[in-house]
Amino acid sequence: MQTQAGRRGADTATLVIGVLLIAGAEALRRDAAGMGGGIATYGIGPTAMTYVVAIGLAVLGAGHLIAGFRSGAQERETTDLAAVAWIAGGVAALIFGLDRGLGFVPGVTLLFATTARGFRNDPSLVASNRMAMAGALGFAIVYGVPMLGLLLPIEAVRPLLTPLGWLSLALILAGLFWPPRTFASIKDVVIGLVLSLLVYLAFTKLLTLSLPQGPLERLL
Repeated sequence: MQTQAGRRGADTATLVIGVLLIAGAEALRRDAAGMGGGIATYGIGPTAMTYVVAIGLAVLGAGHLIAGFRSGAQERETTDLAAVAWIAGGVAALIFGLDRGLGFVPGVTLLFATTARGFRNDPSLVASNRMAMAGALGFAIVYGVPMLGLLLPIEAVRPLLTPLGWLSLALILAGLFWPPRTFASIKDVVIGLVLSLLVYLAFTKLLTLSLPQGPLERLL
């Protein structure tokens, strides 16, 4: 049983997460306020959905703040940084790929594979995990540097961000299939490809909605 002394103070990590969630909600609210409305599909437009997501983040942030003050300091297990890098790197790679016109299906396939790899991460695959961590760090620079533009003159380094993004994507892909004997990643890619194709066809053919297209989607 946890003693009262062990529960004193606030859980700093939970409070930080709560603050970040609320900050994200405010950023989305500002973006939604600057939108021109857009074309609504089935009565729901991009502005409305952005507000919905912002409200959801705000509620989660408030919940984290309350939990952080009520639960007190908590002891946690050691974080598997490689697993975090696989998942975060996959999300960043998806965003980068969509922005560079690679398409919905390849991006979601990669996200599925990296997330699966992160959840069953093998610490013995040192080189592979280092590639994922380097790729995630590269994407953090790609998306973090523009935010510094509000405070620092960074125009000189902006041209380097796109090549760094491609390098980060290459590192994550290389880590996913290295060493060659890791057939589990191939299985994850196949499963992710099938699922992403089904989602893409369902949205575009059945619901007649638009999803980001790349070379593969133009063949469908």
